[in-house]
Amino acid sequence: RGATTVERLASDFAGRLQALSNVHSAVFEAGGEEVSLSAVIDLTVSPYNSEGVSRIDVIGPDLIVSRDAGTTIALCLHELITNAIKYGALSHPDGHVELLWSVATNGNSELSLSWTEVGGPAVLEPTRQGYGTRYVRSALGSLFGTVPEIIFAPDGFRLSVSGSLARILARQ
Repeated sequence: RGATTVERLASDFAGRLQALSNVHSAVFEAGGEEVSLSAVIDLTVSPYNSEGVSRIDVIGPDLIVSRDAGTTIALCLHELITNAIKYGALSHPDGHVELLWSVATNGNSELSLSWTEVGGPAVLEPTRQGYGTRYVRSALGSLFGTVPEIIFAPDGFRLSVSGSLARILARQ
């Protein structure tokens, strides 16, 4: 809806379609309804970490997640990457992103995921919420069972979300 040209619409659509295709390829290669979270993330960020330059640093344990969880995370990462390229840290040559996830076992196992942009332009909170932000908020909220925290900090955009690991893991 927000595309101003046919070319931009085609580019945005092609990017989302490629992110979805990458996840389905990973699920197919894994042979079922589950996929490695690390594989999903690597497939999603690899186009932006090329020629020996790492613009998106990823750190976290490998987990086997459901196909639906992998797809949701890939599409949300695609939206975050797109926004970082247009407006955030990836729009500057020295900017980068830290993508971290971890599992805490404090009674209930919980997965936490965070996206932190560093070295980009000063961030201003937008006057309206675009499709990508609405999608990420809704999709991650549904997947994790809690609404993600989105912070438009002057020194860099940040997103964090956590929820029950059982909601994301593949059913054994």
